[in-house]
Amino acid sequence: MTPTEIRDKGLYPPGFMPLPHPNHPEGGMVFPLFMITEVKKQTSRDLTRFDLDFDLPDRFLPSSRRRST
Repeated sequence: MTPTEIRDKGLYPPGFMPLPHPNHPEGGMVFPLFMITEVKKQTSRDLTRFDLDFDLPDRFLPSSRRRST
């Protein structure tokens, strides 16, 4: 099958489906708070997005970097 036939028939494997992210079509970078804080401390650059918050669940972050709740 051609790639077009695979797409048209909806036969993509689950691992290749688009991520459910609110800014996925634009491809914007969103960083976790620990990364924003560290970059700001080291370079004085603020990576905070004004239009989106980092919404990746904590279970996907490395355990040493998880936010405390």
